Amino acid sequence: MNMSASSDMTDYDLVTPTTVKKFPFLAVPSEELSVPPSQLKCAVIGVNSFIARHLTLQLLERGYKVVGTVRVGYGIEKVPYLKYWQSIFKDQLEIHELDIQQAATFDHILENCFCVFHTAMPFYLLQDPTNEEEAEQKFYGPSLSGVKNVLEACERMRVVRVIVTSSTAAVVNPYNPPKSGIVSECDWNLSSRPFKEHLGAYRLAKTKTEKYAWEFCRYLTTGHKLELVTILPSYILGEILPHSKRAPITKELVKEINENLQDSKTFLLTSYIGEIYRTLKDGERPRLAGNYGFVNVKDIALAHILALEKRSAKGNRFILSQSTRNVAETLNIIGETFIQLFHCKNIHFTDLEEEAKRSDFSRIKKMDGSKVERVLGLKYTSLEETILETCQSFIDLGFITREGESTVFTQTEEEKSNTTSTTHGPFDEQLNP
Repeated sequence: MNMSASSDMTDYDLVTPTTVKKFPFLAVPSEELSVPPSQLKCAVIGVNSFIARHLTLQLLERGYKVVGTVRVGYGIEKVPYLKYWQSIFKDQLEIHELDIQQAATFDHILENCFCVFHTAMPFYLLQDPTNEEEAEQKFYGPSLSGVKNVLEACERMRVVRVIVTSSTAAVVNPYNPPKSGIVSECDWNLSSRPFKEHLGAYRLAKTKTEKYAWEFCRYLTTGHKLELVTILPSYILGEILPHSKRAPITKELVKEINENLQDSKTFLLTSYIGEIYRTLKDGERPRLAGNYGFVNVKDIALAHILALEKRSAKGNRFILSQSTRNVAETLNIIGETFIQLFHCKNIHFTDLEEEAKRSDFSRIKKMDGSKVERVLGLKYTSLEETILETCQSFIDLGFITREGESTVFTQTEEEKSNTTSTTHGPFDEQLNP
């Protein structure tokens, strides 16, 4: 199947009489959803992921009913923060174990859901395949099978809107970038080489998965049509574990996470946040070289929710990128922040001269994340604030400690206030948007 590179897919969309019968408020012509969040049920597939944790808490805070799924064997009793949120939000949150590769397990979970957020993508990020068979087995097959099962279940259960968490890996062409150097939603990654570049198979899997989702929704032949939106985050920074006034991170919660959640670092330090830890604490080289977009995880979560709440979101792709920076330089700035503002020791820095020899994304001038601002009204968090939140979160959870400390939550509230309001230190003009 051949799909246009256009980022506007709205031509397939149609609100059918069956859909209006199930959700009568859709008959009201309005850009915003004309119904209280408490009357809508949403499903978050893969609720334990970095993005999904933030998405779930933000949905709960807004009053939505949330059905979250976790991998088999990771039920709510084994994940302290999910149990904690359920105690606070009472009947708003349900958690179900789900094998995303088993299509028959979906229907009861998605019953009466208005929107499904598909955030779960199974990948082996630290292990590149050595041949096509391995790439198919570990990357393409599981990812395509997962999204296929989700979309087919959404069609059967008459879900209205599906929001798929894709990635800027699906738009960045490592070997054939736009001549302008500007990456936008009109681009597709058609040049990654799965056996010749690190993460090449991952990038192609993201491209294949998102394209499949658009093809599936465009060519549905049943009477029900799915409204699809895809969110494409760039390099994700921010708080490892989200919190709010109703659901603060307490000493007791952190203690329970570190004592009862098996290998809490491996469980929580996934995605880019795990790379930050491995780079700064273990001295590993960054997976990405050159320039890339950076964004706060809270902004990504909010973009998912705005994509639910704004009718004009349907049929669109949205890149999430607050600013475009050199990856190695930015990681070093995070390291400097740990040392100068948080007084941490044993922080490793990336050799910028060595990194300059790698040219993965050196020709990218800008990863354009402005469309989400124009269409959905998102306001990005500054990179400076995002870096401070990232560092504070590592310390609060005890993953990185300050000099002379071996426990978590040792900063006083006054110290935290002074730290988060700081405008001097390791930041320079390159961080201003």
